[in-house]
Amino acid sequence: MFLRKQKTSSGRVLLSIARSYRVSGDKSPRYEIVEKLGYLDEPEDNPPMPIIFIYQIPPNSS
Repeated sequence: MFLRKQKTSSGRVLLSIARSYRVSGDKSPRYEIVEKLGYLDEPEDNPPMPIIFIYQIPPNSS
């Protein structure tokens, strides 16, 4: 699983959790969206840790 940033036609960036898999006979992997987390321009008050990494907010050093 991995975090996927997708730019929409309106220019917004959608963050989602994706899972990659292979279909027999295909050369490249495919992926499916497991969960849509929301748009990056609409931050939450307490985002989960992976989203903090995407935003590049430094963790508390205390």
